[in-house]
Amino acid sequence: MRPKGKVRNMARLIGLLIPATLRTRLFMAFILLIFFPFSILNLYNFQEVKNVMQQKASEQSHEQLEKMIQDLKNFMSLSFKTTIMLEQDSTVLSILKSPQNYSPLERKHQIEDKFKTINNSFFFNGPQVYYTLIDYYGNAYTSYQPMESIHAEALTREDWFVSLKSGQPYRWISNDPNYVHPDASKSPELLSLTARLSDMYQVPYGVARVSLDYSFWFKNITRDPSINQDFYIITQNGEVIAESRSDAGLPIESLKADLHSAADGYVIDKGSNSILNYSYIDSAGWYMVSKMSLDFLFQEMEAMKRRFFITMLLSTTLFIGATYVVSLAMTRPLQMLQKRMAQAVRLDMKAAFPTSQLKGEVLDLTLTFNKMIHDANELIQRLKMEERQKEAVRFQMLLTQMNPHFLLNTLNTVKWIAIRKEIPEIREICISLGTLLETSLNSKMEMIHLQDELQLVKAYEYIQSFKYKNQFHVEYLLSDQVKYALVPKLCLQPLVENSILHGFDGMEEQGFIRIRVYAEDKYLVMEIEDNGVGLNPEHQSTPLRKREGIGMKNINERLKLLFKSEASLEVLSLNQGTLVRMRFPLLISEPFREGERRHVEGFIG
Repeated sequence: MRPKGKVRNMARLIGLLIPATLRTRLFMAFILLIFFPFSILNLYNFQEVKNVMQQKASEQSHEQLEKMIQDLKNFMSLSFKTTIMLEQDSTVLSILKSPQNYSPLERKHQIEDKFKTINNSFFFNGPQVYYTLIDYYGNAYTSYQPMESIHAEALTREDWFVSLKSGQPYRWISNDPNYVHPDASKSPELLSLTARLSDMYQVPYGVARVSLDYSFWFKNITRDPSINQDFYIITQNGEVIAESRSDAGLPIESLKADLHSAADGYVIDKGSNSILNYSYIDSAGWYMVSKMSLDFLFQEMEAMKRRFFITMLLSTTLFIGATYVVSLAMTRPLQMLQKRMAQAVRLDMKAAFPTSQLKGEVLDLTLTFNKMIHDANELIQRLKMEERQKEAVRFQMLLTQMNPHFLLNTLNTVKWIAIRKEIPEIREICISLGTLLETSLNSKMEMIHLQDELQLVKAYEYIQSFKYKNQFHVEYLLSDQVKYALVPKLCLQPLVENSILHGFDGMEEQGFIRIRVYAEDKYLVMEIEDNGVGLNPEHQSTPLRKREGIGMKNINERLKLLFKSEASLEVLSLNQGTLVRMRFPLLISEPFREGERRHVEGFIG
């Protein structure tokens, strides 16, 4: 299919989609230009607000996570300070370094008193902390009831004890299995700090283990019911090791892809419709995670959105009803006006529309229609009158054509008499005069070739030469380029006649008339120059006749009718004689030859 055909089909399809009635167009304009854009804009604004709220909620959740992490780090820092205090305590140093100086019960009571003092000083409001001290003599001291009997020899074989003994000063164990009796702690694992104890000379004399019950701490810190979130502690492998609620499932698969890529961030889980915020605990190698339901976060906003769209739908319904009433009030007069227009066509434009009950634009339209009917009737009457006048003029022209035809037939009779009588001068005069009359009678042709116009001038020159006994001479100056130029019929003969009758009147010397024709840009210029008495009335023996004014006026009006403002006619007075110049568009029309295609050209080329 051609591109124009596709464009046409597309335009036809668009035309079918556009409503035909004004009422429907008003409704569609409201839906397309107001309702839809306004709805889309508000949906966009609601979405932007949701994004901002989501970002703010994520930032607040991260702040809360950072506070919890900082709280945990503070306890871990206290644990580290506790090991330093134990290391620097003289009683602990003496008992662990020289246990033989004390009885077993005395050692036990003094070490336990130290544990109680530390707990009351640092961990009074904190998580449960469990202490273990081991010397290099096979003695172990604890602040708790162990799940099983503690054997110092067994503890010295564990990895953390071996690494400390080999030179490592301390070590954090984030997944230390719980060794405390279930009556004291039910957590599966503990966060333990193990450290080597050395005297002032850096000579090791024992090992300390300080364990935090982070599950107990986690449940206490997330127990606030005003916090509408669930919290979790997970490992780098995605294993959940602590959670605020046992029934709060964590969509761990949504987090696994981001756990190793960033220390902090958030993920939107579409399955649970929640936002998951996470922060990394570098000292323990864990992630603290919070889960917040988006339904709860956007609950008020969704309610506001529903109220907005319900209100908008109600407003749209009311507007459509009002639009229908208003459009009905507008279209009913228009429909009546349409019927009146159809009636005016049937009644030949003789119907008017009453305006007593109309107002506004419909009244203006009706008044305009009534004026159009009135003007149309006047125009019809004027056209009818002009048509009758044209018929009368045509009839008069038919009557006036009878006399020239009679004269032409009479000339033909005189010509044949001159031929029989062998009078050549009369025969030639009749032929020339017949040519002029025949051309003037041809009303179908207003423009003729220049060479044909010059033949008419020569015919008139020949007739006048008998009257004036060759007292004047006509000179023709033109090129072959313009001989087929189209000129108004009989535009040169009246001007030559003026030169002969009025220019040479009373002259004793030989008169001459120079006809000069040439092309100037896209115009044809024709000049008739004579050496007569000129335009000064004092030099003329007889006054100008009316015929001269009629001829010039006729030529000027014909030029204006044919060429409008592009033609001009001017009469110039010379030192001796007169110059008449005509100027109008150059039109070339060469005669048709067989096998050729010709057309009128605007200029010579």
